[in-house]
Amino acid sequence: MAGIGFELRKIYDEQTPLSKEKAYGYTSLIYVGPFLLGLFLVGLVQLLAQLTLVDASSRTQVLTEITYAMLGSLGIQSFFSYLVSRYLADCLYQDQEDKVLPSFFASSALLLMVGMLVYGLFLLFTGLGPWAYLLNLLLFGVLTLIWNAIQYLTAIQEYRSISKAFVLAAGILLVVGGLASYLGLNQGLLLGACLAYGFVLIRMVGQILLHYPSNHRLSFDFLRSVDGYADLAPVGPLLFLGLYGHVVIALYSPLSQTVSGFFRQAPSYNFGLLLAFLLTLFALVTYVISVEVFFYPHFHRFFLLYNKKGNYLSLQQAERDMVRVLQRELGYLIWKQVIATSLLMVVLNLLLLPLESHFPVGSLFLLNQLLLGYGIYGIANAYLLTILYFADYRGAKVLAQIFAVFSVGLTAVLAWLAPAYLACGFLAASLVLVLLARRRLARLQEQMTYHVLGHSAQVALKSPKTYTQIAQRLEEIFAKFE
Repeated sequence: MAGIGFELRKIYDEQTPLSKEKAYGYTSLIYVGPFLLGLFLVGLVQLLAQLTLVDASSRTQVLTEITYAMLGSLGIQSFFSYLVSRYLADCLYQDQEDKVLPSFFASSALLLMVGMLVYGLFLLFTGLGPWAYLLNLLLFGVLTLIWNAIQYLTAIQEYRSISKAFVLAAGILLVVGGLASYLGLNQGLLLGACLAYGFVLIRMVGQILLHYPSNHRLSFDFLRSVDGYADLAPVGPLLFLGLYGHVVIALYSPLSQTVSGFFRQAPSYNFGLLLAFLLTLFALVTYVISVEVFFYPHFHRFFLLYNKKGNYLSLQQAERDMVRVLQRELGYLIWKQVIATSLLMVVLNLLLLPLESHFPVGSLFLLNQLLLGYGIYGIANAYLLTILYFADYRGAKVLAQIFAVFSVGLTAVLAWLAPAYLACGFLAASLVLVLLARRRLARLQEQMTYHVLGHSAQVALKSPKTYTQIAQRLEEIFAKFE
């Protein structure tokens, strides 16, 4: 969240009638803007598929390929998501911006190398022709690099440039994809999607190169930080497993149907899934504003007193103020999320209930389960982010493990015993995560002094050097190609 706090507090200090709305808009553009614009491109693909591709099977094939590429790229990037974010924050805090570009190049190269190998093997079992195979692999690679680049762009708040890039990308998709599909090219729409996302990636990388000091060497120094934060590394993939694992299970459940080879779709489950996911984005925006505007000043004062040897009474008062503000803001977030979830459920049911006969059987019932699940997860994620804010990586890892096991395990059981209640597995897992994360945070607040002064030092002493050796070996390998 480096850099955004100052801007948000400045907006709030304006005390204008629209200052709060400006803060929400600014935060939304930075944190969820690229993702929302990406969803806009996916929606545009769906519209073009309806208008240009003749038969339903061709439309389903293209949309399924894009869905798998997005899920696969998010999955492979999750292995570095929290790790890269922590390393980037450390570099910016220590005024070591010259290390940023080497880490971007190295993390991108590693993600691309591993991801293309794994996804390329998967595509061999999908029954695609050579041309379609290459386009699917290209789209996966481009999306993987985009998700990685977004982390670096968040730190510099280049949202205006990226918003323009997505608008221009939509034009490329309309012209190239629409024209190619209209002319009868089988993979024309997929080609348009590759070019559109490729254009966005070029603009993103251009902004990163302009902002950070020029340094084109690859450095896997970010992997060395895993030795110091070993518990942080698995949090990303575990949360991805819990957050998207139920979707993958649905694609291979009795609710699904084969598209081609390993490509499958579950129309009744995927119906409205993206709308439900928006609830987590709403909670994230609310959390960022609450933390940066109201909580961070107290958090900063608390640690500043420790560093400057504040007296006991001032430290106790600072801790009480910090905890009080945190509890208040989390309470506000819960109520906002409950209201947002309830309103979305009511509106969607009022709009879609008269048209239920036109949708796949059971779609509306599953949609309500997903809305509740993602609404609850938005609250759970706020607690989890707060635990990470206090650097309780071990606690976050344990919570992420429990969430992943419950989400995947319950969904797998329901997929075969009660498919109509399939999304209840994710809903129950989110509820468990809320309760456990709330309990963990309460204990953390009770032992704040021990956690700040003693726990981190003990963890640092126990950290091995496994990933440091891996980083050194990778740098030796890539140095041969420079």
